[in-house]
Amino acid sequence: HALIMFLLFYFIPFLSLVISQRTSFPTHCTTTKIRREWHTLSTADQQAFTTALGSLFQTPEFEQFVIDHRTRSIVDHDDDFFPTHRTFLHRFETALEGHGWTQGMPYYD
Repeated sequence: HALIMFLLFYFIPFLSLVISQRTSFPTHCTTTKIRREWHTLSTADQQAFTTALGSLFQTPEFEQFVIDHRTRSIVDHDDDFFPTHRTFLHRFETALEGHGWTQGMPYYD
């Protein structure tokens, strides 16, 4: 109980103050990727995405994405679902860049 009180009243406000004093955080996005519906992609873009995904699939990095997603899915009903999922998608898009896909992650509707 004392630890919770310490965190709530001393550590978290202190940490917030330290973070707010940093000026190196970007104030806006410098690059934006547009996520497009799969059927709006050209055949060439669909093939490029499939090729990049297949290439990533062959790496240990892909297995780590599977583990991370499975682990997070168990507790994804908490308040940090959206920020965590955005971070996950950003990491996945960045990994795909290393395999030739430079656009936003397509979605299927």
